[in-house]
Amino acid sequence: DIQADLVRETDNVNGVALLPRVRSRQGSLAINLASATARDPETGIPWYGEPSLSLTWVGLDQDVVREAAGLVTGDFRDTSALSVSASFSYPAWSWSLAHATGRVREHADGGGGTDDATTELAFNLSGGAGPSLGFSAQRSRSEDRAGRVTFTTETVALDAGYAWDAGLQAGLGVSWNRARSSDGLSSLRTLDATAVLRWMFRQAGDGWPAMTVSLEAQRHRRRDGVEPSNDAVIHRVYLRLALSWDSGR
Repeated sequence: DIQADLVRETDNVNGVALLPRVRSRQGSLAINLASATARDPETGIPWYGEPSLSLTWVGLDQDVVREAAGLVTGDFRDTSALSVSASFSYPAWSWSLAHATGRVREHADGGGGTDDATTELAFNLSGGAGPSLGFSAQRSRSEDRAGRVTFTTETVALDAGYAWDAGLQAGLGVSWNRARSSDGLSSLRTLDATAVLRWMFRQAGDGWPAMTVSLEAQRHRRRDGVEPSNDAVIHRVYLRLALSWDSGR
């Protein structure tokens, strides 16, 4: 599957004197591939699973064609974004890897811009009724070209759950995050934990809604490496009752 677009746009076509006129040209390309290779006769799928690959690119070029509001004619802004991902699926589990980059170039107000990059690895295990497990790790990097500062964020998350046939579900999630800047003015770490127990004690039918009760506990810990006075530990507990009606379709 391949999709491509090319768009040209000009704003302020009615000629408002106080506003500039900016001409934009945007192009995009999206490619999605799913393998149709021969399947293993015993498992029904190849040893490497069922792959799915995707590539997406978007580019935008903006120019000022009539000056106003402090903007002069010429180059205004250029942006581009590229993302590549691959996922591999099996009957009960899957894993994926993705990488995205972005660039912004500002030509007005002395220039500047950012260079961004994000990489993520994910793993999921699910068998319907029974245990489930999810893991993800992500690293993002953003460089401010004007201020010559790099911001880095790292996140690791783990989710586990179990579902019983009687409508009872339990889940536990843990997420760790660290964000810092190269100039030493920002350094923050957080740790979040969530536990939930959910029970659907009544199915929808005969004019009655489905009824689900859940108990959820959360813990949030924040550690600021620059301003220790911002450190905090927060606990929350929620008891919920949810009603949902069948659409009857």
